[in-house]
This record gives sequence, structure tokens and C-alpha cells, in this order.
Amino acid sequence: ISINNSSSLQHILDKFTIELWIKLKDSNDLNIFTKDALSFGVNKGQFTMSFHGQEIPAEVLKENYTLPLDKFIHVAFLYQKTFQNIIVLLNCVEVTKFNFLLSALEINTPIIFGNEKFDGEMTEIRIWNQRLPIEYIKENYKTPLPILAENKKKMKRLKNVQLKTSI
Repeated sequence: ISINNSSSLQHILDKFTIELWIKLKDSNDLNIFTKDALSFGVNKGQFTMSFHGQEIPAEVLKENYTLPLDKFIHVAFLYQKTFQNIIVLLNCVEVTKFNFLLSALEINTPIIFGNEKFDGEMTEIRIWNQRLPIEYIKENYKTPLPILAENKKKMKRLKNVQLKTSI
């Protein structure tokens, strides 16, 4: 998925929140999103960040977290230039932080989600040109995903059909 630059993303180098749900089938060497020379991904079950191919060290905020496979998880990336860091939340828990100033990025490049290496699903991708309060992100996290709600309805209908046919 490629999201081209627009006036609404004009200040993304000053502050942003990117929020999405992902379901991973593999957690090794995957790209979640890229903006110019900046990449966020997953390797060995942990979030990673690189700039021009150089890995940026992570400050772990929650010890021993790992990303589950075959299950939708909520991920949020929060950035504000004045703090000079990007905080990553996993299911509304701050798990890691990257100390980095985004001023060296090219503003006119698209944001690209996933790539040929991404093995999984992404849904409900949301981009804000502000750093949202964690309370707001928690409310989004509590809102059921349409894809999961629809699957639940299908399963319920399937169970009803099975009950009727087995009687």
C-alpha cells in the first residue's frame, strides 16, 4: 500500500501517529512501513527501525515482549519532533522507543506499508498529523475491528447451521 504525499501529511516530519492492526505469519525480517530512507519492521519478534539501512538501537520499555503470530495485534507509532523519539505501542502498551529526529527525511516521498517480504495481513491503517494521546489510542484499540466482527458473525451463523443440521 502506497500513500502519496498530500497537504494533510505536510507536517508529518514534525509529529504523527500511525496506527494499524497487523496479523503476522512470520516475525523475521518484515517491513511494516517505509518513508524515504526510514523503515519500521519486525525481526525475531521485536520491532526494528533503520535509516539508510543502518539499524537504530531500540530502548526497550517492556522486557521480553514478542509479537504473536496468526493473531491480529494493534500497533501504534507516535512521534513528536520536540521529543525526538518514536514510541511503539503494542496493544496499547509502550514496548519500545527509538531516539531519532526525522528532519533528514524527504517530505515528498510516499509512505509504503508492507513489501514483498511482508508475510501477514494489515488492516485499519490510520495516519494522523499529530501525536495522539495514549487515552485516544486506547479507545481505538477497544473498538472492534470490522474484519473480526464479521468473522465472529460468520462463525455464529456457521454454529447455528451445524446445530440445526445435527438435530
